[in-house]
Amino acid sequence: MTLEEKFLGIYKEIKEEISQPVMKIALKEESVTIFDSKVGGIPYMPSQELWPLDEEGKQLRLLAQIHCRDLQGLKMFPQTGILQFFIKNDNDLWGLNLDDSMDQRGFRVLYHENVDNTVTEEMVKSFLAQKEEQWEEDEYFPVNGEYKMNFMLGRESLSISDYRMELEVKRRFQERFPEDEVIDFWDLEEEVYDAIMEEDGGQGHKVSGYPFFTQSDPREEGSEHNILLFQLDSEFGVKGSGDKVMWGDSGVGNFFIREEDLKKLDFSNILYNWDCC
Repeated sequence: MTLEEKFLGIYKEIKEEISQPVMKIALKEESVTIFDSKVGGIPYMPSQELWPLDEEGKQLRLLAQIHCRDLQGLKMFPQTGILQFFIKNDNDLWGLNLDDSMDQRGFRVLYHENVDNTVTEEMVKSFLAQKEEQWEEDEYFPVNGEYKMNFMLGRESLSISDYRMELEVKRRFQERFPEDEVIDFWDLEEEVYDAIMEEDGGQGHKVSGYPFFTQSDPREEGSEHNILLFQLDSEFGVKGSGDKVMWGDSGVGNFFIREEDLKKLDFSNILYNWDCC
């Protein structure tokens, strides 16, 4: 048996053993309100005082929001209220601190446990310091337009992008074949690697499941931020309509949370990352 065959056998074993529920998301060009699950557009915001600001006092911009009634089936996640993801709008890093992925001065995750249905879109627009028309002209924001989220509950195996996959493959490999040189996914034949990445790379928009990275997982062994709270991948438009979502050069954005914080509905300790090719 070759090294590659040994490696692939262990990988397939882990794939069958380690999985979890995932809520896959499809973006649709459908009408939305401030209460719907969507990416882009005007958020639900009950008061101007709650609007998240960056370190200079400027408003962060809505990347996405999820009405948690759409997360039925993900038992660990909230089932009511609205969960929102805001990022900085005026720099090419979109709020990411390269030295500290948990520095929330450039991004914020808000959770509105109780939703006030008397809030109107016009009311929220009155809170805006920057006019909506200016946002529409901003070609550098990851989301181009406003799209409704449609949800599909499924199950997902540990992705090869997740740092835990490589650690677990190598651990089992060394345990079973102590005299062999340990290899990793990059050592596989290119066609084999590409096929695995296509099937188990972790791509797509989702809540829960396992992440995708175009570069590498920013987390390391021992990280507690092992719950994928939300992932927004790049998505091309159809028939020349432009990109729906584009993180730099076909990148992906992820938000991670600790299990203990999610159980407490505490969204103050979030790891935010995006990378691109």
